[in-house]
Amino acid sequence: MLKAFHGLTFGLIAAVSGLTAQPTAYVGAKLLPVTGDPIENGVMVIDGGKIIAIGSAADVSVPAHAE
Repeated sequence: MLKAFHGLTFGLIAAVSGLTAQPTAYVGAKLLPVTGDPIENGVMVIDGGKIIAIGSAADVSVPAHAE
């Protein structure tokens, strides 16, 4: 499930991750969505400088070739 997030940190991560040739996965994070409750043990997958998946570890599949 994709959720919108607000903040400079995620924008910077997305910008830097866009420089790699493969997806980057950040796992085990506490995610703070703009609306809704915090997500413990969260996962964010970035590919081509864009967030392509974000949510709990139970809901987000990390690509096998992700860094």
